[in-house]
Amino acid sequence: MRYIQQGSKKGFVLAIVLWIVAAILLGITTIAIFSKDTVSLSQSLQDKLVTRMESQDVLEGLKFYIITANFDNISFINSNLKDFTYNFPDRLISDGRWYNLNDTVKIKLLDTSSLLNIVTADPNLIAAIAAKNLQNQLEYSIADSIKDWRDKDNFMHLNGAENSTYELKKKVAYKIRNNRGIQDVEEMRLRNGIDSLTIPQWNAFKGKLYYGFSAGITNLDLIDVKYLAYILNFSEADAQILVDIRSKDLQKFMNIVYALPQYNDQYMGFYLTRQIKIEIQVTKNKAKSILKTMIYFKPTKDRQYTTVTYAIY
Repeated sequence: MRYIQQGSKKGFVLAIVLWIVAAILLGITTIAIFSKDTVSLSQSLQDKLVTRMESQDVLEGLKFYIITANFDNISFINSNLKDFTYNFPDRLISDGRWYNLNDTVKIKLLDTSSLLNIVTADPNLIAAIAAKNLQNQLEYSIADSIKDWRDKDNFMHLNGAENSTYELKKKVAYKIRNNRGIQDVEEMRLRNGIDSLTIPQWNAFKGKLYYGFSAGITNLDLIDVKYLAYILNFSEADAQILVDIRSKDLQKFMNIVYALPQYNDQYMGFYLTRQIKIEIQVTKNKAKSILKTMIYFKPTKDRQYTTVTYAIY
């Protein structure tokens, strides 16, 4: 009887020991898992910080490249940075194309002379670009709604929208400005007609806009077929012929357009404004940083350039 009791006690103790060992192993496993996650998170955070710093470093190098570069009507030219940290090409065309500096860094430049200034651009032109390949009625609605947004009265254009129109829409808690004092490109999204664009359509359209208070010049060497057709009052087919000529012989294109009666040197030209939208993307493992800025590279008395907008994420 005593033997059985002693055996039971030993078995009970053994069970407790096994449970304790199992608990310890579970705790060790849990700690190991959390430690692994913590290490992974720390590495990802470090990679993110590295990409942010590198994108800023690339921007500083790019500023120096542009400030010391020669330029023509569509690009910046600088062959004096062969030993620079980043392998910038001898020529950077400012039409929004991507340049890969290495396996992890890429940049693009876009002169605002190829974009629409949302403060000053013709509403009909904005509507034509926004409703490209969409129904004509949407184009008329966007154009008249922009006019109503800008003008000071509350009289609605034929296809436009005044406060009453927005009040009738659900989940709309804003009124139109009745002036040109827009604050940001994103405000364009609020306007009647444009608010009906899908997210991909809006993103594509937004990429053709910029915000500023100077009218600027439209660089005919950079704009796309739709823009060129509108500004020259051509059909898109005829504008495409001009674009094809432009891609092969830029000087011939300029000579043809300059001789057209529609050409107006007050708002048309063949040169860069040097107000550049820049995007820099840097990746490292799973981390990625995107830097977007718009810089005006026209020297003033106090500085070599002026940063208009800046964001990094």
